[in-house]
Amino acid sequence: MEHSRRKKGLRIALAVLVVLLIGAASYWYATRPLSVQAATVVRGTVQETLALDGDVVLDRQSLVVSTLNGRVRDLAIEEGDDVEKGQLLAVLDTAAVFDAAGVERTVAIFREAGLRPGPSNSP
Repeated sequence: MEHSRRKKGLRIALAVLVVLLIGAASYWYATRPLSVQAATVVRGTVQETLALDGDVVLDRQSLVVSTLNGRVRDLAIEEGDDVEKGQLLAVLDTAAVFDAAGVERTVAIFREAGLRPGPSNSP
């Protein structure tokens, strides 16, 4: 029985020693001095290039809303196009707007928004 207790104690001591050696080796590896080669910066041409394939994705979106209900009949722009203030973005199906809201209500909404009803809605 004493022999097995002694063996068990020896195994524990050996395991602790292995853990300490691994810890010491890890510490030495993490704190060892690194070999760095310094160079003087000079003007010149690029000697190495790297070509990669990928997509550039815009991470910003804008919400466009209308005070009128209806379906979009035509889009005058595509994703990624630059737009300017007053530029036509989409054409609504006006028949659905007039049927649903009535001509007077539609004209009132246009006037309230500072627009004039007609083919061109730029103020």
